Amino acid sequence: MATLAELQTRLDLYKDAEIKVLEGNQSWSSPDGMTYTRANINALQRCISNLEAQIAILDGSDYMAEPFVFGGRR
Repeated sequence: MATLAELQTRLDLYKDAEIKVLEGNQSWSSPDGMTYTRANINALQRCISNLEAQIAILDGSDYMAEPFVFGGRR
């Protein structure tokens, strides 16, 4: 399992990538004609949520402390 510091570093990188995608820098072409595309925003946001949950577990915070309610009943 990754350390808290490693997870935080990964989270920072994913958030930077998310900002770049949101700013519209999603693809570019190189001089040799190759086209490169960044990850889609949905995949980045899923990874960000997953990393935030892992960090919360390791540091003992109450992320996701609310119980999940199925069908609107408690």
